[in-house]
Amino acid sequence: MKAFKAKGGDVSWHIHDERSLLALQGPLAAPTLQHLTKEDLSKFYFEEFRILDINGVHCFLTRTGYTGEDGFEILVPSENALDLAKAILEKSEGKEAGLTWAIGKRRRVEGGFLGAEVIVKQLESGPTVRCVGFFSSGPPPRSHSEIQDDKGKGIGEVTSGGFSLS
Repeated sequence: MKAFKAKGGDVSWHIHDERSLLALQGPLAAPTLQHLTKEDLSKFYFEEFRILDINGVHCFLTRTGYTGEDGFEILVPSENALDLAKAILEKSEGKEAGLTWAIGKRRRVEGGFLGAEVIVKQLESGPTVRCVGFFSSGPPPRSHSEIQDDKGKGIGEVTSGGFSLS
């Protein structure tokens, strides 16, 4: 940066730790996100970056596709991240992301890899168990602690926990 500035260039550095990253990937990414912005996302090319309003909030948006599908990375002010994530889920016809993207499309069809019998069956019928991450305001709960929904119904259990820098 110093050399660039010495030549008359205008550049600065800012770490956007006041923002959170939401990634929206898959064939329904654009139609889902289109519900939340006035910008015409069909004119947004791959790897393009723009600053625009999404769900009424000033966001940084990049069109991406690292999963092998179309998608977007959204840098949203952290205080608006949860509301935006909920709005995306409300507008989405898609499913929660798993790690299917990590298995090449050909291998998903042909199989022949370690665990293919189980994984292919799960891809067809859906998994019976899903691992998710969550935050706790206190110390991490112990393994096998029950997780309950807001009505007190058991919906899962803690499998591991630890302190995080998040």
